[in-house]
Amino acid sequence: MLKEWFDRVLVGDFGIRSTTFPLRGKHLGVAVSTFGPAESYQPTGYNRYTMEELLKPIQATASNPFIGMTFMTPYILNGVGDVTDEQLAQTAAEYVKYVTNQ
Repeated sequence: MLKEWFDRVLVGDFGIRSTTFPLRGKHLGVAVSTFGPAESYQPTGYNRYTMEELLKPIQATASNPFIGMTFMTPYILNGVGDVTDEQLAQTAAEYVKYVTNQ
């Protein structure tokens, strides 16, 4: 799904091929959920890289001079396998703030 978005939006008529740069100055927010705990996304963790490091290619693409978007701090929810209904409701409210306030 993400690849499709890259191809249609960032490489297509809205991005690199555009002569009007309609995405310039827009914000790109990325929301990620992981099954593993936050500790697994550390240099010493199971996945060996932080989530910020894993998202660098998306950040680099968004901030490419031909695209000119501002990459927002990612919204990350780790350990979704252990999230309670209350935590999910709280996270949903936090996500709404993330989308509307940044």
